Amino acid sequence: MARALSHDIMYLSRPMLQIYCDGPYHAWNVESFRQGWFATLDPHMNWWNLMEITFGAVFGAVLSVGLWLNRGLIAAEEKAATTEFGAPIEWLLVAVHVVALVAWNFAEFPLLDLVADHALTMIAIPLVAVVGGRLWPYLVTLPIVALPIAGKTVRQLYNVEAAIPAIAGYAFYLVLPLIVTVIVALVLARQSDRRPSALLFSRWALLVTTWLYFGLNFAFFHYPWPWQAWTGRTPSGIAFAVCSLILTATALYPTAKPVDGHTDLTGSGILG
Repeated sequence: MARALSHDIMYLSRPMLQIYCDGPYHAWNVESFRQGWFATLDPHMNWWNLMEITFGAVFGAVLSVGLWLNRGLIAAEEKAATTEFGAPIEWLLVAVHVVALVAWNFAEFPLLDLVADHALTMIAIPLVAVVGGRLWPYLVTLPIVALPIAGKTVRQLYNVEAAIPAIAGYAFYLVLPLIVTVIVALVLARQSDRRPSALLFSRWALLVTTWLYFGLNFAFFHYPWPWQAWTGRTPSGIAFAVCSLILTATALYPTAKPVDGHTDLTGSGILG
C-alpha cells in the first residue's frame, strides 16, 4: 500500500514538478510566453517565485506523507522532561546566540562573518541548548527563528524601500512579532507537563508561525490583495493564503488515533 501511495504521489506531483521547471524555462524562453494564453498570464506571474512555491509544496508533501506512513515507528511514550543545565545558563546562551545572530545578519564584523558564514557554525549553540535545556526548544522554534526574518522585513520595507514609517514599521513588523512569539514560547514551556506536550506544542507553534510568516511575507509583497490591480506577487499571495488556511485547518481539527499503544502525532479537540 505504501509503495502504491508513493507511486500515486509521484504521478500527481508531475504537473507540479513541471511548474517547478517552468521557472528557469521561462527565463531561457521568454518569447514563448508572449504568445497565446501565456501572453495574458505572463505579466501577472513571478515565475521564479512560483518555482520556489512548487518546490516547497512538493517536497513538503512528500515529507508529510513519509512521516504519516511511518508514524508508528516515530511515535514515542511521553516521558518527563530532563535538562542538563538550568535557566541561568539557558538565558546566557540565548543572549550570546541572539547577539551573534543579529550581528551576523545586520552588521559587518569580518571576524564573525568568517566563522558564521559557514552557516553550520551558527547552529552549534542551538543544538547544544535544545538537547540540554528546557526553554530552548520553544525559544528557538518561535522568537529566535522569527528575529532575523522580522528584522529583514523591516529593513526592506523601511531602510531600502522607505515604504513604511520607522516607528510603525519597527513596532508592527519587528517588536510585535517578537513579543507574541516570546509569550507563546514561554506559555508553551510552562505547559510542558501536560500530556501530550508535543501535540500541544506542535498545534500552537504551527498556528502561530503560519500566520506570522504569512503576514510578514504579505507585507514584504506590499499586500497584493486579489481584488486590487494584479502584480507578479498576487498569484504567490493567493497560493500562500490557501496554504496558510490548510495549515490552520490541520492545527485546529486533528483526529485522535492511537498507534500501537503510543501517543500518535494527532489528537482530539481544538488546540489542546
